[in-house]
Amino acid sequence: MNQQRIDYRTGILASPSEVDAAEWNALLAAQPQPTPFLRHEFLSALNATQCAVPDTGWAPQFVTLTDARTGKLAAAAPVYLKGHSYGEYGMLCRAEHPTD
Repeated sequence: MNQQRIDYRTGILASPSEVDAAEWNALLAAQPQPTPFLRHEFLSALNATQCAVPDTGWAPQFVTLTDARTGKLAAAAPVYLKGHSYGEYGMLCRAEHPTD
């Protein structure tokens, strides 16, 4: 049995600017039902407007899988680590919350 080995590099990135927008969006476009909420531009806007950043309790961790031979993005997912228990509203609106 002749199996071709493919090596991948994994990455955990703190900002969407660390990922090529065209490659990210190409992965999304290949999905059966792509959503605009996973587009690179939308995720970048969350970061640029400070809506989804560690200071608001949402630490972005963009998980990537890159083909080591070609350097091309093979898979990617946006993940946000929650830093508090204020609920989903905290990401959508910058509200002042009492500190512990």
